[in-house]
Amino acid sequence: MRKAALLAIFAVLTMTADAQTRRPEQKGLTQVPGIRVGHFTLPGGLTGCTVVLADGEGAVGGVAQRGPAPGTRETDLLSPLNMVERVNAIVLSGGSAFGLDSAQGVMRYLEEKGIGFKTGAGVVPIVPGAVIFDLPFIGASKMRPTAECGYKAAAGASSNAVQEGNVGAGAGATVGKLGAFFNSPNATIKPMKAGIGSASIALPSGLIIGAFVLYHLLHFTVQTKSINFTGQDFVALRDTEGRHDVYRMMIAGFQVPLVSGFYVLAMALLCLHLSHGIGAMFQSLGWKDEVYGPWIDRSAKMLAWLIFFGYASIPIAVLLGYGKEVK
Repeated sequence: MRKAALLAIFAVLTMTADAQTRRPEQKGLTQVPGIRVGHFTLPGGLTGCTVVLADGEGAVGGVAQRGPAPGTRETDLLSPLNMVERVNAIVLSGGSAFGLDSAQGVMRYLEEKGIGFKTGAGVVPIVPGAVIFDLPFIGASKMRPTAECGYKAAAGASSNAVQEGNVGAGAGATVGKLGAFFNSPNATIKPMKAGIGSASIALPSGLIIGAFVLYHLLHFTVQTKSINFTGQDFVALRDTEGRHDVYRMMIAGFQVPLVSGFYVLAMALLCLHLSHGIGAMFQSLGWKDEVYGPWIDRSAKMLAWLIFFGYASIPIAVLLGYGKEVK
């Protein structure tokens, strides 16, 4: 079973010649010139695939895989240690391992356009991809993204504002699975819909930073009857627009001294490890000698303390009465 994961794909930086005098339209990842996004949602809206195309010679990528059960394709090509330096597209898909087939359709589309890694035998489109495990929410229909879905998503890709929410690969994306599993023997509590989100920012210098996220988590807030110390029904905590209010969830949790104490202790242990890790990093690089070693150790401890106090101040502030009240 593919472990639900949060999948985040590349952020692209670029600069436009006239950006000093105008700020580009806020439209997500496609605000970056040369980036196009396309979705294809299967009939019924239960699953689909999403394609991010990098025009021209492609884009430099990177990867950091987390979790014990990845559903990926050609992500090793994103490593800087390998020969291929650029990718032509990134594919995200539902359907678990079945959904990896959608990348083949994107390859076919790019090959028809003559786009890809040039070889003596023609072009080979470089299309890494990743999937989410949404099969339980597709049901018995066995409706899964195919190569044809990937082709249609690529053919429909545009530089318009990125469509967000339950579309494409985000059609079957959910959060809150653990709470549903532990709390709902009669299936009265179900996972909550998640989806796709995209954002961008254009700096006054003309630098543009774009991000694109497929939000699909095993869980976010653990709302099990056996370990919910807050007494709050997190599903009922919603903002004025009806969305789940993560801020109020945080306030509700940190109002419990046991929860806040555990969080502060965990941050202390994490920052202790971080302090050691920074020194070890410079030592591995060969920069921690007799001259710079003591300065590096002191700087690492100062940084760790700074991070610790910053994060610890959040639950402490809540316990002292700051932050809006959860009703």
